[in-house]
Amino acid sequence: MASPPARIRAIREIRGKNRGLKPEQLTGEILGAAMAVLNELKPGLDERLYENALVVRGPAEAETGS
Repeated sequence: MASPPARIRAIREIRGKNRGLKPEQLTGEILGAAMAVLNELKPGLDERLYENALVVRGPAEAETGS
């Protein structure tokens, strides 16, 4: 069986680290990470760049601002 794409692996990793969170809390963390990436990279880039940055950054880092 082939390994899942990076996006799927990233989602599974986020879910694994945040099992105790309610869906609303997890959604808030993901949206916070997405906004942090957008603010850092600015609008107008290819979508793939934002996806890669979000996988690298992750929700936990967006919360701390790292």
